[in-house]
Amino acid sequence: MRVVVCCRRACTQRGRVDGGGELRITCLGHAGLHIETSCGTILCDPWVNPAYFESWFVFPDNSGLDWDRFGDVDYLYVSHLHKDHFDPELLSRHVSRRATVLLPDFPVPDLREALERLGFTEFVVLRSGQVVDVGGLRLMGQALQSPADGPLGDSVLAVDDGTARMLNQNDARPTELDALRSFGPYDVHLLQFSGAIWWPWTYELPEAAKRSFGAVKRANGLDRAARYVTEIGARHVVPFAGPPCFLDKELFDLNDLTGDPASTFPDQTVFLDYLRERGIKGGQLMTPGAVLDVSAAHCEVHWPGPAEQALEPFTDKTRYLRGYAARMRDKIAAGKRRWPAGGIDLLAELKAWFEPLLELADHIRTGVGGPVLLDTGDEQPIVIDFPAGQVRAFAGETCRYQFSIGRPLVERLIADHQTDWVNSLFLSMRFKARRIGPYNEYVYTFFKCLSPERLMYAEGWYASRSHDEEEIQLGDWITQRRCPHMSGDLSRFGQTTGSILTCTMHGWQFDLATGQCLTSDDASHRISSRPARTRKPSKRPSPARVKRVPALPELRPLDPARAAGDRSKALSAPKDLPSASRPGKRAAATKARHHVRPPAGDLGTVLPSARRSSTVAASIRLRSCRLPRRLDKKSAPMSPGPAAGAWMRMPAGDVVTAAIDRASPA
Repeated sequence: MRVVVCCRRACTQRGRVDGGGELRITCLGHAGLHIETSCGTILCDPWVNPAYFESWFVFPDNSGLDWDRFGDVDYLYVSHLHKDHFDPELLSRHVSRRATVLLPDFPVPDLREALERLGFTEFVVLRSGQVVDVGGLRLMGQALQSPADGPLGDSVLAVDDGTARMLNQNDARPTELDALRSFGPYDVHLLQFSGAIWWPWTYELPEAAKRSFGAVKRANGLDRAARYVTEIGARHVVPFAGPPCFLDKELFDLNDLTGDPASTFPDQTVFLDYLRERGIKGGQLMTPGAVLDVSAAHCEVHWPGPAEQALEPFTDKTRYLRGYAARMRDKIAAGKRRWPAGGIDLLAELKAWFEPLLELADHIRTGVGGPVLLDTGDEQPIVIDFPAGQVRAFAGETCRYQFSIGRPLVERLIADHQTDWVNSLFLSMRFKARRIGPYNEYVYTFFKCLSPERLMYAEGWYASRSHDEEEIQLGDWITQRRCPHMSGDLSRFGQTTGSILTCTMHGWQFDLATGQCLTSDDASHRISSRPARTRKPSKRPSPARVKRVPALPELRPLDPARAAGDRSKALSAPKDLPSASRPGKRAAATKARHHVRPPAGDLGTVLPSARRSSTVAASIRLRSCRLPRRLDKKSAPMSPGPAAGAWMRMPAGDVVTAAIDRASPA
């Protein structure tokens, strides 16, 4: 990791070329910004290509901007992985790989890994709430980390170059405002105000009910944004990061063409009027290409052409959007042709994918509390039975949630192994839904956590909030159930050798005798542990709270030599495991079964969640080899099965399906 640090008098990065003592912000459309400072340039959330199955487009159109020019920057900031903020095609084609990434401190590595795959190598991690000097710029980030925050995370960025201060809030809804306010006072505050969700329009409700719910959601969104504006107290406010526009004829009516009070997608002029009506001054309208020059004593917007032309998307919105739709018609049609994958057994694939995840999802399964129906238009709908932890054919039962989704969309989600269906399917608005009872957060959390890593983080987050996390026994030790690294469930992913605990989800190791993390020297990664034979002096948990975990099959742990990078000690993956990374092997991989049985002997007490005498079909896909820095990255990662007692080795990218016979609980 490289951090460029210099004093403001000696800045060498590309900054203002005219020598002006002002911060210059160019609007790139939606949440996209190009920021020119006295100490370098920052590109924020550039987006130009259609998102969410060709549903969302930038409003107003920004396709005519000089993206090569705006991509030649010193720093890149991507606030989160939503597709209207992270555009891999644009980043790949137009943004300099020399740019240093200002990375929010998210609990999961998805954003960093996505940027690394695009060729970015220099990262500065912005610890939440901590002010840092980077290349002469005073910066502060704040990462939101709850499962409900964007795609497992959203973030804000505060910038001070010595001439002006700005806050880029984009989509984020921060709850801890003291740190943000302490960075100020701000000259410019940019934030989202418009809706960006499918409720209530995709739900099968009477039209009057939809409009009623829509009016409430619109009013709440405008009020929430106005409250943020008041709390931050910046001199100037720029509404941005929405709304998108919908150019496919199937979705066109979602656009707010007339200032409809029931529409959840009001545009920038609506919010500016809302602020003026409440006596809040300083609102500024910006469109793609518009430039805002700001200093402590000055603020001025410069339009890229005549003001009448820049305002046309708002003054003649229907005509503008119909012309925009005509220009994008061929692009939409081409995108739709890519949806079907063909040759996919939906039930078999979803069963192999989801059931191992359900085995890990104790809190989410309880939170959903009932079956969820997926109707793809086939004769046999599919049920995700959360209480039973199964994916099976619909048997006519009452379902908590019901989703009607076109089969080609589900085929594409499976073919691409989309681990976040919220950030692909649901935001596309291309589905119908119905539900029994109120909104259930756990349903959508599951669909955005379709990988073991993401699911383990969400489960750990819910456990920490419910304060019900029990201790577990691993061998001769009692320890906390959740790994301090990324909340992996140690009852499933923990392995002990002597006093050394290995969380095989990422290979991190801990010394249970001292609580020290052996993979990181960060004090926050210490683990709570004690010998099982030693009584805890006080606050000893009841016996029911300490669960003994079944012993694991014979497998060598990560010994110190291999942890230090001795390649001769690395274990290679068994050659008989099927691989789905080769074309045409998906079906074969789905059908293959590798039987893994725990060793004979005392299995202890099986976790209460285990069902009696059951055999579970499980599929684990390794999305990446995320290894500790002291482990040779050519070593085959250890990969857990869905139940305690099932472990195997596999190369990254492989899909392995296992049948695990679990002992009946005592």
